[in-house]
Amino acid sequence: MLTGPSIHVMIIALGGVLVASSALARPDDSALTLGWDAPASCPTREAAIAEVQELLGAIPPSDRHVDVRVTLRAAPGGRWIAELETQTRQGAGRRRIEGASCESVTQASALAIALTIDPNALSRQPALPAATPPVTRGPIVQASPVLRDEAAPVTPRGPTFDAMAMGAVDSSWPRPALGIEATGAVSVGRGRFELGGIFWLPRTLVGPARSEGARMTAAAGMLRGCYAAFWRVDGCAAGELGAVVGSGFGITHPRTGAEPWAAGTLGIWLHPRGASLDWTLGVDVGWAFVRPSVVIDGRGTVATPAPVFLRVALGLDWSLGPL
Repeated sequence: MLTGPSIHVMIIALGGVLVASSALARPDDSALTLGWDAPASCPTREAAIAEVQELLGAIPPSDRHVDVRVTLRAAPGGRWIAELETQTRQGAGRRRIEGASCESVTQASALAIALTIDPNALSRQPALPAATPPVTRGPIVQASPVLRDEAAPVTPRGPTFDAMAMGAVDSSWPRPALGIEATGAVSVGRGRFELGGIFWLPRTLVGPARSEGARMTAAAGMLRGCYAAFWRVDGCAAGELGAVVGSGFGITHPRTGAEPWAAGTLGIWLHPRGASLDWTLGVDVGWAFVRPSVVIDGRGTVATPAPVFLRVALGLDWSLGPL
């Protein structure tokens, strides 16, 4: 028969086991931050984390934390590719893994992640019993994934280049403006730098009298810098400089004029990781510190841009790879 004190001891011991088991089940809380971008037919992020944990056996110290983004995609010939981007205290690295199936490249990715966290992870695995080689009647085909990078888990990453084309909606004027944006980008590690331009489609602004107003368009050059936070999410800041062009109508002596425009933006962008052609989405909040008003002589102001505006852009990102 168990007495009261012994029951207390068992409860305390059981609580300790549950806490330890909970810790072992969450490698991404202390040693791994995993961003996972894969088709629905591939293993899930949770399955990949479980595979890493099985290889590690226990959570390494927190000073070995690894931030990893994995992008899985189908390749020609029925094969699969996994792109791994790693970030540790020692620096950034990138791996490319190829295999015959999404499951095989997922397992190989889990192995690469585990070895990045703990290079001695495999030495603690129990030895497997020797197996009798199967008898085959044809040539032996390599079935395991191909790991393109045989270097250390963390390797220097060279610059990669992208080209983007997008449509945008802007709230700076009284009526939403539609624009077209085109940029080129270079990425180094977690940094991304973009240079491009944006052109706003012509729109009509009506003056105090409905028959009078101005037709507006605008164009600006742009420089944007981004920092890769996690998964596909980047935090970005940009500056733009250009001109607003307006032409009056419905008045006796219509004129065309141009005035400078300058603004800065802060936003969140979703950029692809590894895919050759993928969608991109950005949401920016901007501040126009040089904003011309549209004025009709003798009639008054037609419109003045808002000092703070919202801009949403959606388009395609074409990864050109290293050049």
